[in-house]
Amino acid sequence: MTEGPGSRPPLRGIPPTGPELYLLTWGQETLKENLKLTNDILRQQVTLSAALIAATIALRGAAILTTAAAGITLAILILSLLSAWLGAMPYEGQIDLFRPDAILTHKTRAYRYKMVLLRVSATLMVAALIAAAAGSLAA
Repeated sequence: MTEGPGSRPPLRGIPPTGPELYLLTWGQETLKENLKLTNDILRQQVTLSAALIAATIALRGAAILTTAAAGITLAILILSLLSAWLGAMPYEGQIDLFRPDAILTHKTRAYRYKMVLLRVSATLMVAALIAAAAGSLAA
């Protein structure tokens, strides 16, 4: 092997220990599972939002909530349901499956998009619960 002006010396280092390899593998598996976990939570959020919509209608029917509080709570819950439903839908985007960096970029964008919608949905759900609690106190 000839050494020219642009050649690099061979890499030298210490091989990783067993615990370091374990943690590296664990980190890689966690990254792969994050998108799946987010999708699962979004699907559960859709179910929970729909159940809370039904409960709000029942509470209004039992005169536990005022009409105004029920209307506000329902509007917020419908937005929460819509956010979770949009997040649970498959992420669309262009991807070149022969480029690892493009795959990573696509998965990162999908995860971030879904997390934004999950946070919006969860925040709206908490706001709806607060509105319902305030409305039940006023009734």
